[in-house]
Amino acid sequence: MGNESSKASNLNAPLLSLQSDICNNNMDRSSPTSALEWPEDVAKRVKLIVPPEYDPYQDPENPSYCYIRFDREKKKFMVASDVDATTTQTILDIVDPEDIINIKVEIELLTGAPTSRGQEEHIVRNDGEEGELHRATNEPPVDTPSDTYGCAILSIFAYPKRNLSEESILNSCGMKRKPEPFREISEGTTPEETVKPQLLGHRHKHHRYFRVAPSEDMTDLSTLVQAMRRIISPVDCTSLDERRLLIIINPVSGKKTAVDVYEKTVAPMLEEASVSYDFFITSYARHAEERMRQQPTNGELRDISDYSGIVSIGGDGVVHEILQGIHRRPDAKEILKNLKIGMVGAGTSNGLSATLAHASDEKFSPMDSAFMIAKGKTSAIDLSLYETTNKSYLSFLTFSWAYIADIDIESEAIRFMGFLRFDLWGALRVVTLRKYRAKFSYLPPTEDRSTGVTLPPLNQPLPTDEGWVCCEDDFVVFWASQVTHAGEQMHHSPPSKIDDGVFNIFIVRGNVSRFRLALIALTMAHGGQVDMPYVEFIQCTAYRLEPITMGSFNDLDGEVVEPGPIQAAVIPGAMQAFCNP
Repeated sequence: MGNESSKASNLNAPLLSLQSDICNNNMDRSSPTSALEWPEDVAKRVKLIVPPEYDPYQDPENPSYCYIRFDREKKKFMVASDVDATTTQTILDIVDPEDIINIKVEIELLTGAPTSRGQEEHIVRNDGEEGELHRATNEPPVDTPSDTYGCAILSIFAYPKRNLSEESILNSCGMKRKPEPFREISEGTTPEETVKPQLLGHRHKHHRYFRVAPSEDMTDLSTLVQAMRRIISPVDCTSLDERRLLIIINPVSGKKTAVDVYEKTVAPMLEEASVSYDFFITSYARHAEERMRQQPTNGELRDISDYSGIVSIGGDGVVHEILQGIHRRPDAKEILKNLKIGMVGAGTSNGLSATLAHASDEKFSPMDSAFMIAKGKTSAIDLSLYETTNKSYLSFLTFSWAYIADIDIESEAIRFMGFLRFDLWGALRVVTLRKYRAKFSYLPPTEDRSTGVTLPPLNQPLPTDEGWVCCEDDFVVFWASQVTHAGEQMHHSPPSKIDDGVFNIFIVRGNVSRFRLALIALTMAHGGQVDMPYVEFIQCTAYRLEPITMGSFNDLDGEVVEPGPIQAAVIPGAMQAFCNP
């Protein structure tokens, strides 16, 4: 049996009440431009105490204040110093809304009188985690101090891309650079205009916490948070808070790091984003497929129709199982329409995760993938329906036959070597070159790719009046793709798009030499084979492959399926995936 547990965002009562007020106030979302409307006067009235990291030399008894601006032209939040007639405004920080997964107002409970700063004792720390309850007397222990007061903390949960242009040997040794001095605002310009072009890397955690100056009226703070949340996401914040995900974890995928990735990266980020979720740990092959097909009646498990999304932590095989389980359900079409899918790669290949990252201009890592899921933005992706003699399959990745399939399936014997197994077996298959003869038929795309193609049964001939192209030849490579990456280190199909409505079939015919095949194999990792001799990329919306030379595998999404003739058709925009192309 799998292990399924429920986890909701850990909010205390005062915070929950305030967040509810923030989200339930009337907000105009009818116009796309409404998200960029900014309550300038309200934002200036919300006084925030300048955090020590911005000004470590300020007097705690006489703190400096700042407020949050929004630059409509640059589409950035700016933390600006509060000014009067005797001071010049400076920009203390710049935060890109695209890097923010959530904004919360949290309540920090402090002991002692508000004016006695030296005697403050934190119950909830500034980072939102539970802290120890410090007691300075010998009074009997109680759950709540006798004299407490609350302070509102504006928390901005951000994961910006690391600026590799500023990396240095000091960073690698754990030593940070000296912060840049405050920058003055010039008339008609912003500090961003002086920033040099950046080389961006993986995302990293860089949250901001601002203590809000005491106020009896929280209306302005509520209005400010509403406006900020509208900008960071086009989705109604109430809908964001109602997200519920089912996380499928394969603990033995790849290097067996999936549980660790879940506990240290995915779960904390989803909690910061106020996303509720259940998690399910698989125990055996096809366990994820069984979970998708189950329609629980005992109340212990939720049906997958109760979730807004499914997230896989593991390899592409887990996603394959998820889709086959959905495919076998009577309500499969409705499930695909309403359910979003995400993947955090923790397997050997991780093709879908790498493809979604590439389409979103993100780096590949568990944190980058988890960020896209927590952010909540989605885009349509194509799926495809494959049919063999006796079965049908829902596919999301690739189909390979001949050279690539032989490598993928036969190298299972050295699976313990990780991704290196593909390189070693690929070299072996170049030396012991195999050629396979087949009849290949495909339907070229038309201008309208929004509707799928209906294929006749596999044992019936293809229509003669619809433009099908047929050939019979010897093949060395046959690799049909709907993704750019078959793995995190395999950018094999640069022409592919996640929603282009076509297969891109990478073909090398039987007249290639071993030397040329070796050159092609060496360049596939970065897509360098596209313009090489003997390499073809054929676009089509449907195809049929009828092997004449038997012996190779039918390899669908990295899984062996029924051998023999096979046909497929694209299902355009069949599902939503967590990404931001």
